[in-house]
Amino acid sequence: MLIELSKLKGLPVGVLEESRKAGTVSKVIFDHSQAKIIGFLIKTNSFWGLQKVVSLSDVIVIDESGLVINSSEDILEKDEVVRVGALLKKNAKLVGLRVCNKEERFLGFLNDAVIETQTGNLVRIYAGFLWRKLIFSQKQIIKLDEKRIVVDTESKVKDTAKAVARAVEPAQTW
Repeated sequence: MLIELSKLKGLPVGVLEESRKAGTVSKVIFDHSQAKIIGFLIKTNSFWGLQKVVSLSDVIVIDESGLVINSSEDILEKDEVVRVGALLKKNAKLVGLRVCNKEERFLGFLNDAVIETQTGNLVRIYAGFLWRKLIFSQKQIIKLDEKRIVVDTESKVKDTAKAVARAVEPAQTW
């Protein structure tokens, strides 16, 4: 199933074995080197509302109504998962990154992205600036790091991105 990153924040996290709500998703943990989600930071339902981590591999189901994990043992401290702890310390983000073409021309900022829920892989990104809105598939992404995303605007999929950009642009008035 495909889902937008913006729809994940605030979703409830349910525990299957205990039939209870464990907390809510407060942040999606994205690994830029793999271009995929590796876990979720959740605010637990404890008295203090502690922030803990659920690895994507421990999630049974992700959809618009929430995440489901098998057991409370799948909820870990931030530092227990080494990669997750390192990414949280870097405060690496995906939404808000600069999107450029191969010639380093600024195209916009990343507004949202679509992931595949089983693998966590990035499927497409939505970028925009002012009235310009662009969509790029994962195949068009040349480079993705913690500072920017470089996309190929010369591929055949480019025509779709341009068509979407033209459709969203306001009509010219005389």
